[in-house]
Amino acid sequence: MGTPNSKPSPAVKKGKNNVRRKIRAVESNSANFPPGTVIGNRFTIVEKLGSGGCGVVFKAEDRQRRKGKPVALKVETTPDGNGIKIEVEILKCLNSSRFAIRVIHSASTDGYHYMAMTLMGKTLDVLHKRCNNFFSVSTQVRVGIHILFGLKQLHDLGFVHRDVKPANMALGPDGGRDARIIHLLDFGLARKFVHNVNGKWQMRPERRTAEYRGTKHYSSCNTHARHEQGRSDDLWSWFYVLAEMRGPLPWDEVSDEKKIQKIKETTKYAKLLSKSAVEMLEIPELLRNLGYFHRPDYLKLYMVLVQIMARYNFHFCDPYDWEENAELGMIKSLRKILLGVEEVSASMDSTINTFEATQTTIAQRIADFADNDLYKSEDFSINRLGF
Repeated sequence: MGTPNSKPSPAVKKGKNNVRRKIRAVESNSANFPPGTVIGNRFTIVEKLGSGGCGVVFKAEDRQRRKGKPVALKVETTPDGNGIKIEVEILKCLNSSRFAIRVIHSASTDGYHYMAMTLMGKTLDVLHKRCNNFFSVSTQVRVGIHILFGLKQLHDLGFVHRDVKPANMALGPDGGRDARIIHLLDFGLARKFVHNVNGKWQMRPERRTAEYRGTKHYSSCNTHARHEQGRSDDLWSWFYVLAEMRGPLPWDEVSDEKKIQKIKETTKYAKLLSKSAVEMLEIPELLRNLGYFHRPDYLKLYMVLVQIMARYNFHFCDPYDWEENAELGMIKSLRKILLGVEEVSASMDSTINTFEATQTTIAQRIADFADNDLYKSEDFSINRLGF
């Protein structure tokens, strides 16, 4: 060790320079591209939509072959780009599946990795907030079926999501039936739980301990305990998402992971589902004895929700809570104008036009949304992996 007044050794200088270079690299790779930036000589940034642990998502225009039609552009700034790579692999596998995001292009350039994909609608967390963080049983059950279908499709490919939460679910692109379907998003933390041995798919060995992956608010107790995540862990997260649709979870205000885990372990399912249909109590019973190697009974889980729909005469073509709220908001705006609470002027014409357009859009989407060809029992019963 040198004296206080001695000069740093060349090795120390080199170490400090390396640290500075790494800091500069991180700062330069923040992916905060301003509107108008062109990525890969093809995609023009329109606006930033959000960011996560693996990168930033932008709304962009494809100048090559989708001119005028926006896409979602995800840019990852990590050196290896593993998050983007796994997402591209999964989305390409899902390409022929129903209700899945489509990959348009992926590449690496200038030290970062990116992919262009279908631009989706509002995420489920945004829709939930729009409804004062409370969904009707009708919306809860139908959204739950959409998510279950998406998870089964992913599991059938041999992947577990490992970060199932409302922010990673969204309505499909505007302009068709998919705009009323909740789709899974963000597969950057997904992991393959199968591998090919002599031309046959087999389960990967279960690791004795695994690094934590996910969001503590929705993670399974198994995940909190640092055990290997399997298909059932995604479904526990799905269960917590379903329960939260009817009100805050008991650990909603808790930030410490260990305390959240303890509350999850001690909270009775009847309390979690106190505002849900009684049939929902069967869901945790179908999940609680499942381990890493067990295949969940997707059909039984699906039938739990179908029975609720049948008992209350719910239909997939019924308006969702956020659709009803949009119409109600327009009516309130009209009422304020007509009562003179707001200035009439041009705002009245604008509000009336928006109201009529909203009514027309919702009505058309509902009319196009047929119940009889949406899901079938076979969608949830087929075992594509064989285990």
